[in-house]
Amino acid sequence: MLTAGQRHEQAALEHLLDQGAIRRQGRGRPRLRPRRVAGDKGYGSPTARGRLRHRGITPVIPTRSNEPCDPTFDREAYRLRNRIERLINRLRLLSDFGVVGP
Repeated sequence: MLTAGQRHEQAALEHLLDQGAIRRQGRGRPRLRPRRVAGDKGYGSPTARGRLRHRGITPVIPTRSNEPCDPTFDREAYRLRNRIERLINRLRLLSDFGVVGP
C-alpha cells in the first residue's frame, strides 16, 4: 500500500496487519500475524496500540516523554529493531553510491 510522502505510515498499519504473512521455519502455512511488532514513538498512539492488542500482537513501542512509562516495554527487542533500521540505512547509502544494485 502506498501513501503520500507527507502522510504518516500509521494510515497503512491496518492494511499491513491484514495482509501480512510470516513464513514458518520448515513446513506449514504462514502465520497471519506476528507475536510482536516493533515501531518508533510515532506508532505509540493509543489507536495503534489498540489495533495491535486487538489482534493479540504485543507492541514493542517506547512511550513518549509526556506518557507514563510502560512496565511491559521490551528494551532488548527494541534495540534489535534499531539494528535492522541501521542496516537498511547502510544499504540505502551503498545503493546511492552504486556499490550494490537498485
